[in-house]
Amino acid sequence: MSENASVVFFMKQTEERQELLKHSFANTSFYFPDKKGVPNDQILKTADVLVTFGDDITESLVSKAPLLKWIHVMSAGIEGLPLRLLHDRGVLVTNSRGIHAEPMSEHAIWAMLDYVKHATRYRMLQQNKQWDKSIKPKELTGMTAVFLGTGAIASKTAERANMFGMRTIGVNTDGRPQKHFEQTFSMEEWDKALRKADVLINILPYTEQTHGILNKEAFRQLKGHTVFINLGRGKSVVETDLLDALKLKQIDHAYLDVFAEEPLPLDSPLWDDKAVTITPHVSAATSHYMKRALDIFMENLKAFINNEDLKNIVCFEKGY
Repeated sequence: MSENASVVFFMKQTEERQELLKHSFANTSFYFPDKKGVPNDQILKTADVLVTFGDDITESLVSKAPLLKWIHVMSAGIEGLPLRLLHDRGVLVTNSRGIHAEPMSEHAIWAMLDYVKHATRYRMLQQNKQWDKSIKPKELTGMTAVFLGTGAIASKTAERANMFGMRTIGVNTDGRPQKHFEQTFSMEEWDKALRKADVLINILPYTEQTHGILNKEAFRQLKGHTVFINLGRGKSVVETDLLDALKLKQIDHAYLDVFAEEPLPLDSPLWDDKAVTITPHVSAATSHYMKRALDIFMENLKAFINNEDLKNIVCFEKGY
């Protein structure tokens, strides 16, 4: 690949970041939109590289970019991309996995602390000027956190959970050991892990295999009064089964950041369930996000120009 690459961004970048890119890659041409939107056909016609969040790349758009060789997604999820077409076209896809570990692990720790220390209930008491000492805080110490997925986010969360004296168990494809987990199980044996969970944290990617995987049968395996934290994908959860599990106290409280449909519809019963805490898909949000994502892209762009191996290449067969 020559240095005369044409790179099209689908999201705004600050003037400072634009200048950094232009200075770092002097012979590369960059297109930055005034606002998030689709570049015109003439710009797409010359594009070698597209930089996107992944939800704005359609088959029609790809067909307008005959020179396209590589798409970099500035997030981890790639399920919105036309993967079959990109595979057939031989277009390389990379993502920004790994940058979410810090904010999402903090979000998970916040949820666990909120639960054991009754933070939300104390806030409500304060608003009503009530002095109620009957609520007894608990501890994370000695609790078992089970992680569905053992990647960077889960590993960082497990590391921090260990600092609170928690036991950590991971579930991944083949049960391979991973750092910061006392024990790991394969997906085929995940029921053994579910039965141990005081806290169940879903960080699985969305694939055909994970669609609806957290359903009535899965929740039935829980020991009861489990805390459920979903930071993975909303479509991994059968929401009606989750509501039933809450009623049966298989799950004591659910902290949900992702949903099958987003924004969460106003008529969803999840809004009104007192055993549910909702956040609007913000667990990965951070003031450091774009810098971290851009660092990965710039490293990959240098490799792309020099015909070297890129990092975070997406496996089309696995879907992540």
